[in-house]
Amino acid sequence: MLAFWMYFAILVTILLLVWSFYLIAKIHIYKFREYSTHVRPVTRFVGLVLLVMTIIGFVVVFRELNAIPAQRTTVQDQSITETY
Repeated sequence: MLAFWMYFAILVTILLLVWSFYLIAKIHIYKFREYSTHVRPVTRFVGLVLLVMTIIGFVVVFRELNAIPAQRTTVQDQSITETY
């Protein structure tokens, strides 16, 4: 379970940094909109790619949670104490 929270924390930290850079770029679009006609479509495309990568990242982390084997004990592993 600790591995899941580590993966989750790393993913959220990276996504926070990447999305913050994207939002700063999105704000700068309005400032430099007259310089190029390709700024808005490219930023929309980057936003779409970023959204897809975010969803894929969360799917991978939650699949990793299911892939971690749980601690299971069988009857042979347990010590049996008999009382008379």
